[in-house]
Amino acid sequence: VDGNGANYSLDDVALTQTHLLKALRDPEEKVRHAAAKALGAGGAIAAVPIMIEWLGDIDPKTKGIAAEALGEIGGTDATQALTRTLGDADPTVRAKAVKALGTIGKKGNPSVVVALIPRLEDDKPDVKNATIVQLEELGDKRAVIPLVAKFSETARETRRLAVRAVGENPAAAEGQGLN
Repeated sequence: VDGNGANYSLDDVALTQTHLLKALRDPEEKVRHAAAKALGAGGAIAAVPIMIEWLGDIDPKTKGIAAEALGEIGGTDATQALTRTLGDADPTVRAKAVKALGTIGKKGNPSVVVALIPRLEDDKPDVKNATIVQLEELGDKRAVIPLVAKFSETARETRRLAVRAVGENPAAAEGQGLN
């Protein structure tokens, strides 16, 4: 039952998902992107193979939408594909992959911390800062020392975010990971 009192069966949901999956192959980019966002928001595992395929697209926007959808859907295949995408040539795509892995981590997959920590050394500040924010939100003690190392960055925003991330990390507050 939705907010308007209408009843939807599992068959209705499955039919909608089927149509959205077909829309991923629509000739119009905006339709494909809207379908990907909807499938991601709905956690449609069936969309994972196509979203992984999209991570190899030449268009950074398509890659970013795929990364966001995979982050919402989660799972091993999505996590592995997003981890590979952390090495993409486009920094915007890398930042989207960082955020998507953070989303997966917040859903109970702390293993993403290991994949994220190396992005603290990214040559692009947007990627580095997105990584710091995700590590802060995950609050994993394995991130404390690598984050402390960012206190000496020349970029003021990176230093600020790193200090905040360590200050918000429960492990750092307990003195864990600092020795």
